[in-house]
Amino acid sequence: MTEDNRAALGDTLFITRLPATYTACGRVIAEAVARHQWEEVGGLAQTPPTRHRPGTLYKGAEAVGTLYGKTYRAIGVPSRSQDQRRQRRLAREFQASAAMREATRREVAQQEYACLADAEAAAAKLRTVQSAYPQWEAGGEERPQ
Repeated sequence: MTEDNRAALGDTLFITRLPATYTACGRVIAEAVARHQWEEVGGLAQTPPTRHRPGTLYKGAEAVGTLYGKTYRAIGVPSRSQDQRRQRRLAREFQASAAMREATRREVAQQEYACLADAEAAAAKLRTVQSAYPQWEAGGEERPQ
């Protein structure tokens, strides 16, 4: 749905899939999620589901969207299998973040610092590490030599 294609259609009625890269698509989805008024559509596949490949079930929500200065009726249609794929991807990213965080923690915990200022500098550096987990908390104990 480019602006040129839309202009070429004139007043012709049409149905199109709007890619998620469009801001209007994100707004329609956000409104539908906020209202939580989904209507179950069901399965749309022509092939029957199997035990190893269950059928995808869809739900939809209607909203109004603006594209290229014109208002349109929009229908958001997420699928449950897409939701499950996103959940698995997020879980993998979270696990990778946890592993990286634990490795960094172990490495820093083995380090001994000559003074409190060095330890505080290392703790400040840890706080800048991006992670799916909340902020780092660092502590230590003073060992007089």
